[in-house]
Amino acid sequence: MRNFLWIRCKMAYRILLELGWWRSIFVIGLLVFGLSKFLALQNFHAVLAVNLLIIFPLHLTRNDKAFLAQTPLYSPVLFIAEYLLLSSLFLIYFLANQAFIHFFILLACIFFLSFLKISLRIRQMQSFSFALIPARIFEWRAGLRVSWLFLLLMYLLALVFYAHESVLILCWILLIAFFSTFYLQAEGRILLQLAQVSPHAFLFGKVKDYLVLSIIFLSPVFILFFINHIQFWLVGIILLMLSLLTPFFVVFQKYASWQVHISLQQNMILHLLFLVSFALPFLLPVSIFLLVRAYRRAIRNMSYFK
Repeated sequence: MRNFLWIRCKMAYRILLELGWWRSIFVIGLLVFGLSKFLALQNFHAVLAVNLLIIFPLHLTRNDKAFLAQTPLYSPVLFIAEYLLLSSLFLIYFLANQAFIHFFILLACIFFLSFLKISLRIRQMQSFSFALIPARIFEWRAGLRVSWLFLLLMYLLALVFYAHESVLILCWILLIAFFSTFYLQAEGRILLQLAQVSPHAFLFGKVKDYLVLSIIFLSPVFILFFINHIQFWLVGIILLMLSLLTPFFVVFQKYASWQVHISLQQNMILHLLFLVSFALPFLLPVSIFLLVRAYRRAIRNMSYFK
């Protein structure tokens, strides 16, 4: 078991190397900052829900179960060790705040999941074709076919904990970030040339499609928020503005760094930076700078490739 966990540590180290030291430091700092602010809310229901949202999809979609079944290792014990390690900070948080009920609920869920043999493979998750989404918005079709389970979990979380404004805010922000991941893969040049419009018209056509779909899929969460927590209307307005501006930045940034069929995973760092800088007033000029820079680069890049 020790060797298996050591392999996991090496995998995490390789991911940090791929990101680069400066990006890794930024991502870790951002996570620490966001986690500290989140834990400061003292909402035990939300903390428990977030922890379960991390380990539940991970267990259902992990593809090493068949491999572990062929080894002498007892896989449930390995799963328990991994999930306890992932949840250690939250477990300590519950103990430090004497939230013993949440502590034991989390432990029970970890043990239950570790012995659960149900798996959702990618092919199974792609059974929904989302044919109602126009073919030109292929980013959303592909993204939802692969990750519809996360969307469903967000809706369930919002519905179950609708009385807690922090949970609804968390779901709202996670969905904004989730939708932006649909734009982390560059398509072929032929799809750009088929549009037969100027770079400006092409970009804003993409933004319009993104806006329409994001409003549709975000509407259950912000309706629940405004119905049950109208006293936090200012927070709702800020999140609504973020929901409307994020599509502009995500689309602009995608085509600012677009090349034929390349992965744009590095853009996720900028997506998160945009979200954070927009949410914090003193960093608002950063978000404006990022938006303008992405647009200029996208126009120049599209003019070159079209």
